[in-house]
Amino acid sequence: MSQPKIDSLSSSGNPKFILWRSLLNAKGIKKENLFILSGEKLVREFIQNPTYKISCELITKDLFPLQAQKNIFELDKTLFQELDVIGTRFNLLVLEIPEIKESVSSDKIEGIEVVAPLGDPKNLGALIRSCVAFGIRKIHLTDESAHPFHPQCLKASAGAVLKAPLYKAGLLKNWDLKTSWALDSKGQELEQVPKPDTARIIVGEEGRGLAGFEQSQFISIPTQNVESLNATVAASLLLYSWSH
Repeated sequence: MSQPKIDSLSSSGNPKFILWRSLLNAKGIKKENLFILSGEKLVREFIQNPTYKISCELITKDLFPLQAQKNIFELDKTLFQELDVIGTRFNLLVLEIPEIKESVSSDKIEGIEVVAPLGDPKNLGALIRSCVAFGIRKIHLTDESAHPFHPQCLKASAGAVLKAPLYKAGLLKNWDLKTSWALDSKGQELEQVPKPDTARIIVGEEGRGLAGFEQSQFISIPTQNVESLNATVAASLLLYSWSH
């Protein structure tokens, strides 16, 4: 098999590098419809079973390409490190974001679903990881949500974003949440609530909670010695309970 063609890149002013650097923030990801996948385990697993289209692969002179596509770029180490924000020192893949279907609150509920207006990419990533782990059927991302393919979200999800059933849900205020469940310290204790066959769970932002959505049904998870749990931890306990 012939060796893949590798293009060298050493200037931070190169248009390609400027584009890749823009993928470190949500604005650039949304504009280019691309994201960077990093981490040796995740990248190797993806190469074995590529589910998204590969735009290009980024390496340094100390790394070898993992795939035979034409779009392979060898970057100066300084430039590579700027893109390798997690510090993996391993091949980076630039992937195309697939189309994400849209959803509305009037859609039929399928099993256990989650509405996730989380603006912090780390919190969103942790929640998505739990959703995938517990077989949640739909994850509704509102306009308030962080970008699911933000580097911090991908890291916090341990790559679960790549397997997640994501849906674009518009503004949270446009959702009818009268029949949704949410976590609140003043709600019914989890063990007292019958496990539903279908339900939507809305997870509020840490600290801010779900102000303005008093019409939701609330569930509490009793704790000892601390007032409350982190929102994503509490949501994970609820998802585990209702998925078994």
